[in-house]
Amino acid sequence: MINTRSNILKSSRHMTLVIGLCCAEVICHGYLMYPAPRLSSILYMAAGLSMVLLCLSSRTRTQSTPPQKSMHWIYYWAAIAGLSIMLCTHMAEAFVDVPIDYHIADMLPVIEQMNSRFISGDDPYAIIPDIWGGMQPVYLPAMWLPYCLPTLLDIDIRWIGVVALLAGLFGSYGAAMSRLSTDRLVVMTIPALLLLLSFVSSDHMLLSLSEEGIVTGYYLLLAYMLYREHIIGIAIAVSLCLMSRYALLPWALVLGFLIGYVYGFRRMVIYGSIVIGLSGILMIITGAHSHLEVFVSLSDRYMDSVSSLPQKYQPLINHSLGIAKFWPYEKLSALHMIMQTLSILTPVAMGVYYIRRRPDLPFGLYALISLKLCLVLFYNLLIMPYGYLFYTSTILSIALLCYYYLYPYERATTR
Repeated sequence: MINTRSNILKSSRHMTLVIGLCCAEVICHGYLMYPAPRLSSILYMAAGLSMVLLCLSSRTRTQSTPPQKSMHWIYYWAAIAGLSIMLCTHMAEAFVDVPIDYHIADMLPVIEQMNSRFISGDDPYAIIPDIWGGMQPVYLPAMWLPYCLPTLLDIDIRWIGVVALLAGLFGSYGAAMSRLSTDRLVVMTIPALLLLLSFVSSDHMLLSLSEEGIVTGYYLLLAYMLYREHIIGIAIAVSLCLMSRYALLPWALVLGFLIGYVYGFRRMVIYGSIVIGLSGILMIITGAHSHLEVFVSLSDRYMDSVSSLPQKYQPLINHSLGIAKFWPYEKLSALHMIMQTLSILTPVAMGVYYIRRRPDLPFGLYALISLKLCLVLFYNLLIMPYGYLFYTSTILSIALLCYYYLYPYERATTR
């Protein structure tokens, strides 16, 4: 009895620490980034790494009996509905005040043009002469293709990002309702509340000027599928993530090998076939396969732009997240190389650690923690650290928080 109480107490303390680190990421990103960029960069990266280490090192979680369903779920979903209405109302005003204009930000205008071309049967990747005198579209298919629906319905395309974010975010909490007590669920909602309030009070760029709402939706889908350990769902989500930003490729490859190690060769083949097949279909139907050189050369083009335009990118680096601000500007190419190297070595190291040590964690949860670590390192080492890009890592922390305490703790790491 004493040991059980001790474990429960340790588990509560552990949860408090993880929630605190998750809140720290949200606060650094949504509230401190502009007034205190150097401090927020240090704390943001430290919080992300600490959250990964804390989740990896925990041995104090205990299985508790799921609480009986009560009327509390009504209040919970009422609160979710209220927050969603608040955000949508604010974004409707923001969409009016901030039009889709390439002079303000060119991401969504380019995506709008790509969808219009795709619907009319033209090449989405042809140079757009109306934007900056000739703009080459560089977005992978899953980044822009979902915007076809609002384009066909003739509504503001930015609503698809709002829907993707809210569906993924509250879907994570919705999965937690039947397993967590009401008080724990309420406390775990604090990071999401802080995040949504930051969109309303300080920074709505994620949803009004960028396409990252779709990307966060993909990663939240991937987090859920990892929690469920649903191989087909994982493969579909991985493909969507890869076809929005291919930086996930080394992690996705290692995940495939680990699936073979844990579940057997057959499931590894299923995973690989779906990832390759769906990615190939998206590339072919959008015509992206005819413009592979655009995607292959993208990293070098970013490096060339940063090197040749310090007057443009130095202010961006100084006033955003990431550690590039602490790096000599003339040596940013070295930081870029470090980021690329770690993008490969980190998932490999995590995979080797799993195989050799078999940590006391379910496979899907370990894969999610590994993904979080890769995102922390990737985004914090960016040489073009636009603030909206970091939301993928920030929001994945909320999913990790939910699913870490959702897992049936008696479940073995293999089935």
